[in-house]
Amino acid sequence: MEYIEVLICDVRKDNIDELVFNDIIMDRSAIKNSHFYDKMKEEDLELDDILSLKNVLSPFGTGSMFVNTLTIGSILIHDVSIVISFDEVYGDIVFQFPEKEVLDEGGEIDKQRCKEITEYFLFLMNKYNFDSVKLGYDPIDVVGNVLYHVNGKSIVTNEID
Repeated sequence: MEYIEVLICDVRKDNIDELVFNDIIMDRSAIKNSHFYDKMKEEDLELDDILSLKNVLSPFGTGSMFVNTLTIGSILIHDVSIVISFDEVYGDIVFQFPEKEVLDEGGEIDKQRCKEITEYFLFLMNKYNFDSVKLGYDPIDVVGNVLYHVNGKSIVTNEID
């Protein structure tokens, strides 16, 4: 099975709580499981136990979640893995989900669906001032796997347009 990834790059840690709690995980009941480690308290935590991701991910840290459904703009995506990873100031967020979530009835990439997902992340990028967003096949860091790349204020597409 192929997977699609969305990579948000260089999110400021100061924005992580609002971004995750207000614009990404809007339905906590959709969270199947989550895992974070609080270095200060030296304990494992679930997202429901966390009041501030910024504090838990300080001075640096990584956490993960698996959600049954995630609404990205107007698009409902199923079976989404989310990994949040931060250094002292900046971090990345990776979303991974089955390719079938962006395929049309004929089994081809649904360009409009991909564009709508990317446009929502462009909205978030402008709201939270992070550097870039990439949508493509896993692993997203391979150049040929990137379908859409939002850098600055524009969407750059690869071979699907």
